[in-house]
Amino acid sequence: MREEEIIDLFWQRKEEAIQILQKQYGKLCYQVAFNILNNRQDAEECENDGYLSLWNSIPPKRPLPLLPYLCRVVKNLALNRYAYNHAQKRGGEIEGIFEELEETVASLEQVEDALWTKELLEEINRFLEGKKVQQRRIFLARYYFAASIGEIAGRYGISESKVKSALFRMRKDLKAQLERGGYL
Repeated sequence: MREEEIIDLFWQRKEEAIQILQKQYGKLCYQVAFNILNNRQDAEECENDGYLSLWNSIPPKRPLPLLPYLCRVVKNLALNRYAYNHAQKRGGEIEGIFEELEETVASLEQVEDALWTKELLEEINRFLEGKKVQQRRIFLARYYFAASIGEIAGRYGISESKVKSALFRMRKDLKAQLERGGYL
């Protein structure tokens, strides 16, 4: 079923919309949450909370494309759950992912308004547009979907060292582009 039709079901308040959403995108939503939480039960809860969040936000919103919106909702829920579960603790995959990008992208505390954030995201998108398809996929798998180095290597049939090298080079290139653009 097309995304527009699923959104129409939400607007009509038909519970079938959630069932279709789960059937079409459930595995991806679960994987996004699991990559962050590394806990089956918490990942399932975030996935289900994501469907509830969509139920509560549609209407009035009409998010198209629907899949990135749903993934963002699930990802944010998982990050919130991760923060709650790891309050006062350090270490783990997510901290490692954030530390990798820490020197490349300004911290959220440095972001003074939504316009600046939007411009920064547009600059990152321009950066990714200039990369090969596999490089973009590796970058997004790591920094959007929080996939481990091993998962990325397995998914694309390359060595972990190649994934690490590609990510290192892309972070270095992104940093240089952000410096040229005045974002760092």
